[in-house]
Amino acid sequence: MDDLLTFDKLIQAVIQRESSGRNDAVSDGGAIGLMGIMPGDFIQSPRRNVPSVFDAARSLGFSIAPEQETRETAETLLKDPSVNTMLGEAYLKELMSKYAGDTEGVLTSYNAGPDEYDIRGSAKNMRLEEQRDYAQKVSQDYENMFGRQLPKNLGVLVSPVPRIRPKGLLE
Repeated sequence: MDDLLTFDKLIQAVIQRESSGRNDAVSDGGAIGLMGIMPGDFIQSPRRNVPSVFDAARSLGFSIAPEQETRETAETLLKDPSVNTMLGEAYLKELMSKYAGDTEGVLTSYNAGPDEYDIRGSAKNMRLEEQRDYAQKVSQDYENMFGRQLPKNLGVLVSPVPRIRPKGLLE
């Protein structure tokens, strides 16, 4: 069923908004690559479930020595589609968990940062017009791409990890 809401479709809408699908895109604010990742935020990721740009690259097979962990290297790595989307997807999933799937909270925080959104409490209270309009624009991109509205709650996008029953129980 192609009309189902999926995480992959949400990612495609974010990519459309952030870079128009260009892996070498750099925004006026310094966000890089397909998903508009800020290098400074991911050089040493303070986020619980989001790797640093260097750890993400290493997990994808890049060989990076500790002395190569520089901002310049991070900027180069963020232009790699696999590294960039790995970070963007992990960050979106973390925001989905933090904001219980609330579309406005997830997407506004993706653009402005969770601390900024938490302080303001609503997209309409954000300082910059781009931050106020971001969730609405991604939602519009989603609708233009897939012919369906993005729901107000994205919680349906992430399935819980199935728990494996220990052997021996009920046998």
